[in-house]
Amino acid sequence: MPTVVILALLLSLFESFFILPGHMSMGGSTPPAKRAFVTRLEEIYRGLLRRLLRRRAFVIAGFFAILAFAFLVVGPRTPVVIFPQDDSQSLFAKIVMPPGTPIEQTEAVAASIERQIPEITGDDLLAVTARIGHSETDVGFERDTGANTNEAVVRAIFDHTRKRATSSAEWVPIFRERIVVPDDVTVVFVPEVLGPPMGYPVELYIESNDDTQRRQAANRVAEWLRSVDGVSNIDVDERSGPFQIDLNLDPERTALRGLRAADIGRTLQAAFYGIPASEHRDIDQTTRLLVTIDPAYRNSLDSLLELPIRAHDGSLVQLRDVVDPIEMPALSRINHRNGVRATTVTANFVPDSGHTPLSMGQKIDRELMPEFAGVSGLAVRLGGEAVESRKTGGDIGTAALIAMAGIAVTIALMLGSFLEAFLLISIIPFALAMVLLVFFVHDQPLSLFAMTGTIGLSGVVVNSAIVMVDSIHRQAKGKEVHGAARQSLIIKAASGRLRPILVTSITTLGGVIPMAYGIGGYDSVVAPISLALGWGLALTTIASLAFVPVIYTVAGDLQQFASRIRGKQPEAH
Repeated sequence: MPTVVILALLLSLFESFFILPGHMSMGGSTPPAKRAFVTRLEEIYRGLLRRLLRRRAFVIAGFFAILAFAFLVVGPRTPVVIFPQDDSQSLFAKIVMPPGTPIEQTEAVAASIERQIPEITGDDLLAVTARIGHSETDVGFERDTGANTNEAVVRAIFDHTRKRATSSAEWVPIFRERIVVPDDVTVVFVPEVLGPPMGYPVELYIESNDDTQRRQAANRVAEWLRSVDGVSNIDVDERSGPFQIDLNLDPERTALRGLRAADIGRTLQAAFYGIPASEHRDIDQTTRLLVTIDPAYRNSLDSLLELPIRAHDGSLVQLRDVVDPIEMPALSRINHRNGVRATTVTANFVPDSGHTPLSMGQKIDRELMPEFAGVSGLAVRLGGEAVESRKTGGDIGTAALIAMAGIAVTIALMLGSFLEAFLLISIIPFALAMVLLVFFVHDQPLSLFAMTGTIGLSGVVVNSAIVMVDSIHRQAKGKEVHGAARQSLIIKAASGRLRPILVTSITTLGGVIPMAYGIGGYDSVVAPISLALGWGLALTTIASLAFVPVIYTVAGDLQQFASRIRGKQPEAH
């Protein structure tokens, strides 16, 4: 998108220098007369400017009051969500059955959810798909075989060709209440995430090689999240797998029966995997020959304990005579972060909960993280959308500062005054204040796209200010005026540029406002950019028509004051 905008601006610049003058010369040398309503509008504007310039101290104070109100009152109440999920087109149901559940039973539960979803969603639904054997929600995820027979994922795809009354996030509590599953089945509903992979709105990593310590910390994090109103779909990715058998070899009984641990391990290997005995080599391939024990010994734990093991004296010893079997819970998967075993706890927000990833991240840092500070061998880290939003916000702030610096340098080179350049870019914070007010009134979060539109807006509003200041310079060229005469010159120059400034702003507003409200089709990327650019430009243009002449007059007052101090007359503009 930036490349397209740059190319469009370059083409517009080429047209202004080489094509437009030729077109204008064909229309004659006499400009058309102004319409009566334009003349009347300019008269009203000149009268307003006279009153504003006489009370310029109050005008400056009023602008600072608006800035303070926007940044100190409205700003903290405007949520920041880098990638809003209102336009998400899918909803996933992650199904987890008890460990060891046959895949056919898991499929039956998934099929039951597939049948219930169309009855709940009605016309909003486009299709329902399901995968059995894992619960991955990545749309592009492919796997040749299932990872776990007790897991499945069902995906509800909603109709994206029209504006839906219910978003994917709003369907979550409805699905949780109305979809019926067996009591031993866990179902977590997760909306599809739009934008680049930023993680969940709430995402914490618990890192520890001590399994008990890690599980206790993960359970505490999940318990804390459940206590927070508006937090939903709390999920711990550490899944329990089938129970494992720890044979727990007894060294004394093993030695008394003339056995070694290697003998027992070799016999168990033969029972489960086979032992290489020989190989058959052909011209183009080699076939390994394995010796295995009767598979019946693997049917149950009792059968396995009857497995005979040959001792050094040739006698046979049953496995149960040298081991104490213990059944222990096992994990279906083991995840690592930074070389350490890790568990991830994730959660989403209920619609209209008032939470954002940034606000929840601050709450976690303030209330939850101190519980784990200083615990040896344990690290709890915040991740997901909260951390990515902080990084993105910092990058956007850097880009905005670079843009302001570039605009200031360009204006200073054009006008030959760094003071005037500084005064002109002072309209940019006011533009940001107007964007905050617009999104607050529309009850929309400030997204990455809105921030991008605000950066573009800064260039547009400064352009109007440059046009007005350049007109003042043209009026003052070769003249040395002060006091009331200078104010009259500023009023005349500003009113002369009223029509082109208004025309530019109104045409831009008419072009972007339909996209802001989805007239002709809604797009979650274009809408916040258009909203920031459209209403931000409208409000800032109205303000700049008053602010720029006032701030320019104040700049002249400062120069006169400096000249008196230096004991010489002020220089002409």
